[in-house]
Amino acid sequence: MTRRVEKSKGNEFLRDTSIAIGFLLVGLVLSPVVTQWWIEDVANSPERLAKLLKNADIDGFSEVRKHVNTFVEFDGIDLSEKNMSGARLDSVTLNNANLSKTDLSYSKLDDIKVSGDLSEARMINASLFRADLSNSDLTNADLTKANLTLSNLEKIYGFNSILENAVLWNTDLSHAYLENADMRDSFLGGADLTNAYLRGADLRDAYLRGADLTNAYLEDADLRDAYLRGADLTNADFRGADLTNAYLGGADFTNTDFDSAVLRNVTFYCESLLDANLTNLNSMMNSFDIRLLNSSYQEVESCH
Repeated sequence: MTRRVEKSKGNEFLRDTSIAIGFLLVGLVLSPVVTQWWIEDVANSPERLAKLLKNADIDGFSEVRKHVNTFVEFDGIDLSEKNMSGARLDSVTLNNANLSKTDLSYSKLDDIKVSGDLSEARMINASLFRADLSNSDLTNADLTKANLTLSNLEKIYGFNSILENAVLWNTDLSHAYLENADMRDSFLGGADLTNAYLRGADLRDAYLRGADLTNAYLEDADLRDAYLRGADLTNADFRGADLTNAYLGGADFTNTDFDSAVLRNVTFYCESLLDANLTNLNSMMNSFDIRLLNSSYQEVESCH
């Protein structure tokens, strides 16, 4: 009888041990899965934020973001073709990101830093105060009415991009490629456009007071009714550009090239023309309908 009891207890011990070992093995197998699930779906972690972004869960991202460091950085994230309108991605860093055709209209993107593909992205009415989009591809991107004040857009590739009514006050657009860009009614006061390529760009009614366009290339650009008071146009190329009704009082025209440009009803300060190239001006100027001003803002008939 005693031997039977001992044998029974031995069997129970072996069974319990086997069960325990089984649970341990299952735990070891599932541990990485559980850990990953915890990190990506439960914990307030960067990994969870990345997953929420990829799923375009803007509300979830904003909620978890409250519990994560203010500055969040992601590398190589693919958000292409996502609808992220109204997102709050301020102070986020997106390195080598794919935001092609992504809709970020009405989003808060202040202090964001993005490098990568933003081609055909929509950022209509987005707030990009102090944003860094330098070296990014903005081909066909739509930034209508976006606020890009004090932002860094150095060396962006913005062929055919839309910046209509955009605010670019003191924005760095040096070396930017903006051929055929739509920049109508844009506010570019104090902007840095040195060495910018603006061939065929639409700058009608643009505000460029005090902007630096040194060495900028504006061949065939449309600057009708543009306001360039005090702008630095040193070595700028306006060949074939249309500056009808433009205001250029106080601008620096050192070596500025107006060859074949349209300068009808343009306002200059008289003495500022001395170093400009005014050869082969468009025939529309033959009636000499340029308004020439001297330093005291009194209209005069000529500079002679």
